Amino acid sequence: VDLHTMLDARDASMNRLLGLEPVESTQPVEDFFARVHEEDRARALEAFEAAIASGGRYEVEFRICRPNGEVRWVRDVGRIRRDPDGTPRHATGAMTDITELERAQRIIAESASFYEQTLESIPGMTFTNDASGACDYVSPQWVEFTGVSAVEQLGDGWSWVLHPDDRERT
Repeated sequence: VDLHTMLDARDASMNRLLGLEPVESTQPVEDFFARVHEEDRARALEAFEAAIASGGRYEVEFRICRPNGEVRWVRDVGRIRRDPDGTPRHATGAMTDITELERAQRIIAESASFYEQTLESIPGMTFTNDASGACDYVSPQWVEFTGVSAVEQLGDGWSWVLHPDDRERT
């Protein structure tokens, strides 16, 4: 982006990512921000403007809306280049489609939430350990029974609720 004219020089890859004809083009920067999802627009613009003001870098994730209605997640990373007198002159950067990563993270979060809700609905006490034996989850019932907070029982903390005679063989 030329910060004096506020024109955005796009390569074919960026236009393809935006759902446009994959050719080089120059557009007003407002055209780009108009393609940012309305719920993310202020945050994306704020990151861009803060980088211009500080002369630094920006990194922001947001959704874009393609002309066909498809919504994609992107990560936009860039920096501000200055003239010799220190005036911000250009914003350069790269935008990456992270839609599949966002989708995978959402699925993992939903799965973890379901798993936790299932464990917490069991009337008994439950806890889980990772492959090394470190505790990575204790149910509220377990916490209530032991009287020790969940945080204190994570890692190897759970073993301290055992009777001292049982610790070594457990």
